[in-house]
Amino acid sequence: MATMDDSTRHEPPLSRRERDATVSYCGSRAQLVAAGVIGVDDPMPGDPGMRETFARFHPGHPRRIQMIWRQGTRFTVVVLRPQHELDAMARAEQLRRARAEFEDAARRLAERIDALPATHDAYRRGRAAAVRALLSAARRLVEPSGGFSFGRETVDEIGLLVSRIGEAVSDGTIRFDPQAREAEIEALRSELRSKDPDFARFLRELG
Repeated sequence: MATMDDSTRHEPPLSRRERDATVSYCGSRAQLVAAGVIGVDDPMPGDPGMRETFARFHPGHPRRIQMIWRQGTRFTVVVLRPQHELDAMARAEQLRRARAEFEDAARRLAERIDALPATHDAYRRGRAAAVRALLSAARRLVEPSGGFSFGRETVDEIGLLVSRIGEAVSDGTIRFDPQAREAEIEALRSELRSKDPDFARFLRELG
């Protein structure tokens, strides 16, 4: 049986390693007893009636010890975490994920608002980029396929329409409505605020 006679001098310190559902301690018998990991009278590998190097315990062990194995004078004791610790870890992980999702949504919102044009020229450049995309789509539109193709007049008409759109974007008058801008930004922000009640309720449930 365990005694407190084993000297801890010149012993490596007691080590502790955490896993998801268990905590492992490694040290001498005296160190483990002093830390409260095992009791003075707890059976250990190598004790009379015990296997020399390994012992597995019932899940209902008073100190939640799952297993112990011995290497020389040192023992590794694997202890099951109490349920309240497991629950707290699960809640912490849920909270971390919820915060990460919320922060990611906030970041995307900020990027979308920052991407809104801030000047007349910026708006025109953005529309010009859309025209270039439209021109590319028009080219694909008139490509022959499966032996079918538009007639030359139709191809020319489509090209002319796209060209006129480009000229309108390049030369057209641009007006700015501050209220419309604020309404657009508010609509974007409402997407994030719509997540707020669920996020706040989730935090309350976590306590």
